[in-house]
Amino acid sequence: SCWEVASAVAASRYSFNLTIPTGEPVDSTDGHQPIEYTVSDCTPKIVLAVDRSGSFEGTEFESAKAAAAAFVDQLDDNVYLGLVTFSTVAINNVPLGAATLAQRTTVKSSINSLKIGGDTALGNALDTARLQIVDFTVNDQPFRTANEVVVLFTDGHSNTGQKVANVTVKLVADHIRVHTVGLGNAVTVQELLDVTNSTGGSALFV
Repeated sequence: SCWEVASAVAASRYSFNLTIPTGEPVDSTDGHQPIEYTVSDCTPKIVLAVDRSGSFEGTEFESAKAAAAAFVDQLDDNVYLGLVTFSTVAINNVPLGAATLAQRTTVKSSINSLKIGGDTALGNALDTARLQIVDFTVNDQPFRTANEVVVLFTDGHSNTGQKVANVTVKLVADHIRVHTVGLGNAVTVQELLDVTNSTGGSALFV
């Protein structure tokens, strides 16, 4: 039988013995722990975080706005979308919501109207985007999904506010991925790579 062959192989190759069953299989779960699992919603939740600090000027800033708006154009109604912008402080410009045509239009309008000025509170921006995601509710009930993302557009490095490394720990704990788009020569490559590598995101530098 198959059991006899398996027993012989186990004894000859691996030096342990298999006990051949003496009766027919029975339908019993005695001695076994039940399998527990959770079915997660996979609807994407995306918060854009767009830098508007004073160093982000000229063609680089316009390129960042154009890239962010083009990203929004690729989305459809089957995602959730929000917008955070930041300089010395981070602001919830557009709260997270279903990416209807109206929501996408509001996000793009907000992006196109941005003006630069101030320092770069990168850590604050990431934390504000994180809170948009974790505090989001549907019908007054917490609503988390298995696909939660921050997309960051920036030209520089953090020089005020929360430390990026500290916020990264929170993002990892909340299972939120960060994708970064770094523009220009002043961007701190390693700082952004640390965030993306830690959270399972990706980085693009242009």
